[in-house]
Amino acid sequence: MVVGVDRICCFTYFFLLEEAAYFNHFYLVCLLSFLMTLLQADRWAALDMLWRGTRLVQTIPFWNVLILRAQLMIVYFYGGVAKTNWDWLRGEPMTAFSKQLAHFPVVGPLLAQDWVGLYLFSYGGLTFDLVIGFLLLCRKTRVLALIPLAFFHLTNAVMFKIGISPWLMLGATIIFFEPDLPRAVWNRVLAKLSKRWSRQAEPQGSVESGCGASAPTTLRRKLVASFLLVWLAIQILVPLRHWLYTGNASWTEEGHRFSWHMKLRSKQGWLTRN
Repeated sequence: MVVGVDRICCFTYFFLLEEAAYFNHFYLVCLLSFLMTLLQADRWAALDMLWRGTRLVQTIPFWNVLILRAQLMIVYFYGGVAKTNWDWLRGEPMTAFSKQLAHFPVVGPLLAQDWVGLYLFSYGGLTFDLVIGFLLLCRKTRVLALIPLAFFHLTNAVMFKIGISPWLMLGATIIFFEPDLPRAVWNRVLAKLSKRWSRQAEPQGSVESGCGASAPTTLRRKLVASFLLVWLAIQILVPLRHWLYTGNASWTEEGHRFSWHMKLRSKQGWLTRN
């Protein structure tokens, strides 16, 4: 996946250049974009297959799926860990945020209630972040987890205007489902169309977690394992670095960035002309 590397580098460069414009979802975009340059994401239904003229083996190594799942789980889980602080547990800043939504039609007066900010947004958000990744990972709870997941992200999109984050996380949720889900849905659509039009659809192979055309060499296995360990170690340890500094990271902002500290505080600035 070489296409788009220049755009990824430019986006990441400007993101790291401007400290004041830091957003957690921009950081996530940088991480996912970098990972996508390494993954074999063009094996099936890729647009570039239209002009490439050749069809690759339509299986991928399972670590391609595993690392994306792990990355998203880290975002959710550390978002919950960051909320286990005194301010959040007493309802701030979500109580203040919810009161600003009193102008909403119908639900506005309800959102302005203190208990909504405390129990629904504060404790609800904390619980959601801590458990949603594990619910998505488990086959038995995956489908049921879609209900609170959709409610959580759509609520954020409507009420808090936090950019692409809700839509990115909703779209990325498909990575937790079985790898052959997109093709299974596509084959089902083809089967219905072929039955309606009385013609046989072209059979498709199944999507499996495989190694491609041949088993990877021992060196390749070691390189992949080393990359996974290093990447996951960085993603797990970097959000914990604020414990090495004195003071509250929400106030000092030392260790606040790159740690998935989301919606923990609000800052505003004003410029006046004398």
